[in-house]
Order: sequence, then C-alpha cells, then structure tokens
Amino acid sequence: MRGLLIVLLLAALAAPAWGETMYARASTPVRSAAGLTGTTVATLQQGQAVTVRGREGSYYRIAFPGGSGYVFHNRLSADRPEDIAGLLSRRPAARGLELSELEAGGALRGLSPMAENYAAAEDLPEWAVEAVRSMQERAVTPQELEEFQREGRLGEYGEAPAP
Repeated sequence: MRGLLIVLLLAALAAPAWGETMYARASTPVRSAAGLTGTTVATLQQGQAVTVRGREGSYYRIAFPGGSGYVFHNRLSADRPEDIAGLLSRRPAARGLELSELEAGGALRGLSPMAENYAAAEDLPEWAVEAVRSMQERAVTPQELEEFQREGRLGEYGEAPAP
C-alpha cells in the first residue's frame, strides 16, 4: 500500500500543474476532442506557449490565445524549444537559409563532408556512398510523416485506433 502511495505521489509531481505554461515541441495539431476522432481546430507553431487546463488520457486540455482544445501529451514540453532557425540566422554563414534546410533532413546534409571522409578512409564501395547520398537528398514532408505515424500506429496513433 505504501509503495502505491509513493508511485502515485511521484506521478502527480511529474505531471504538469493545471494552469502551467507549456510549449509546442514542433508544429502541433490542436484537436476538438481528446483522441484522434477530434477534428483539427488549430495548429500550434514550434515554441508557442499554451496553458494546461487538464488531462484526458494521453491528451492535455489546453488554452492559447485565440482558442482551446486538446494536444497529445508528447507534443508539449515544459521547456521552450530553441529556435534553431533563429539562432543560425544570426550567424553570417547561415543567413539566407530556409527553415526547411535547417530541419532534420537539412541537418543531415551538413554531415556530408564527414560521411565523404569516412567513406574514403574506409574504402567503401561506390554503391554504398551513392545510397547515402540518395538518403541525404530525400526530404520527408509533414504529410508523409503523419501518414507513416498513422500506418505504423506511432506517437499519438499508437494510443487509439486510427480513424
């Protein structure tokens, strides 16, 4: 009994307090109801602040300027995510880069010189080097990522049957 009380106390301490400000980790859909059956009523931008009003299952009930709704719990953070595009745009070498170039796919392309050096040092076959180049050039759209998560029942799609 005492162990259960400790577990419940720790869980309560780990959960955000109602009224706490949290931030969108990335572009995040806000739904009209908790779960995948809720329609998307708004989209939060990365770093956008919201106020947590409650929790229903795996979803936070939130409020933000201009609206309210539900967001899958893993899409919010107690810490404001860094604006990588903003940080890099202040560096002379990064001026003029588009945000899409700074996202995951763009960041991987920054590893090309290292990958090329490794391939040369290890005398890797050309077909392997070409396969890596092909992967580096591949851009995944948000829609493709959403479909991948839905089909694989990943993220919030793992929480309930896909619609």
